Amino acid sequence: MWRDSRQDAAPPRTLAPAPPADAPPHAAEQAAANPPPPPFWQIWVRSKGGLVTGPEKDRVAFAARRIITSDFKKPITLGVLDTDEVGGYAFPDGAIFLTRGLLDELNDDELAAAIAHEMGHLIDGHHTGAAGLNGPTLADPGCEIRADAIGVELLARAGIPKISMITMLLRVETSANIQSACRAGIRERIDILRGQ
Repeated sequence: MWRDSRQDAAPPRTLAPAPPADAPPHAAEQAAANPPPPPFWQIWVRSKGGLVTGPEKDRVAFAARRIITSDFKKPITLGVLDTDEVGGYAFPDGAIFLTRGLLDELNDDELAAAIAHEMGHLIDGHHTGAAGLNGPTLADPGCEIRADAIGVELLARAGIPKISMITMLLRVETSANIQSACRAGIRERIDILRGQ
């Protein structure tokens, strides 16, 4: 299930009768007095250029609907970062962000593969920060390989060929703004996928 981040607006508040002066505060009143902090990725999103709306967001939503099945219970928030960089990121709370630069490089099956890869991070559950297409984290270099494998399973369930994951990674690897260290990691992942 995916949700549009625009649906995150707070519901209207209603006023309750005033409690007696000696009554302990109610949980609802405490929550209203101390609202939860915004998701930790909001500042990160602003640092990446903010979010794009319109056809890019619609294209990502369509690709996600091809991958996300009813047995995936975690809510997903999708966004398109307004940057020419080529990348995709998943956060443990279910937020997935792809860059406008990535969308410009991919066909629809490859876009579904990028989302499937990011969902692979969420299903794997072994990352605590932003995990992405561009390369392994220092804490767990195998996380990208596992996300690729889970992503390929999601693609297969949706009837999308595995080659879409490989060609998506090839496009990321050959993009102008990928660091050489990331290129080597992506090349290794492509070789692993070709060997499966």
